Amino acid sequence: MTILQKKRIIWIDWFKSIAMLSIIWGHMFPYYFTDFLYSFSVPAFFWASGYLSKKGEDNQVFYKNLWKNLCVPYLMICFINLILCILIFHRHYFTIYGIVNSLVAIPLGIQSYVDNSAVGVGPMWFVYTLILIKIIHHLTNRTFLIWASVISLLVVWLFNFNGLALALTSTLICLPFYTIGVCCQAFNNKQSLKSNAISLIIIIIGILSIALYILSSVNHAPYLYKLGYGENVFLMVLNAIVGIVILYLVSNIMEKIIGGGNSYRRLVQAWL
Repeated sequence: MTILQKKRIIWIDWFKSIAMLSIIWGHMFPYYFTDFLYSFSVPAFFWASGYLSKKGEDNQVFYKNLWKNLCVPYLMICFINLILCILIFHRHYFTIYGIVNSLVAIPLGIQSYVDNSAVGVGPMWFVYTLILIKIIHHLTNRTFLIWASVISLLVVWLFNFNGLALALTSTLICLPFYTIGVCCQAFNNKQSLKSNAISLIIIIIGILSIALYILSSVNHAPYLYKLGYGENVFLMVLNAIVGIVILYLVSNIMEKIIGGGNSYRRLVQAWL
């Protein structure tokens, strides 16, 4: 039996796959479903990261895994993106000012520059933010994460930093979803779905989806990379939780219907 067979959680694979498709769909086919998809797609990944997080690793193992799994890919992609941008748009970015600011953006996690004078880290803000959150989790405990999440949401709500495209501050609005994942991991009593319950689960998914579509249209799309939460930060959190529940139910149905046979494992192993 391989490591993949021993440790892989099939429903969480479906969860992440559907969340990934939601992000792609939101970018490729915007307008009608943008608010709906954006309300949960990015929060779902932070939730999954919290759910799959490990606590209790010694410092050497933790920082070695963090460097290998997140830091190295982050730096590689950021530098490759910078080089490509300079080569393709050299007249715009190939200046001392542009290169220096672009290099500064990588360690500071600057997603973009308002005047577009340099290359920001772009979508890699997510990885930068996740690195910070994982370090916070490693150095603290679940109780601290819960209180820090509440305080973070209050800070975002009171001071309204909307528009600040900085991965460091995006931690404030992303930490709560990671924390919810950590709490779900701690209190996980999931029972496998029974075949005769799938029809009822599908009805519940439909009702929740309609409710989320209405609520997300009221709050509008949250852009977490710049601390954007729509109209209300607490409604944003509610929408994200509803979306995560929908993904959880759908992924469990996919696991029940398709299962985790050898063909699926081979497909996942080849993908990874």
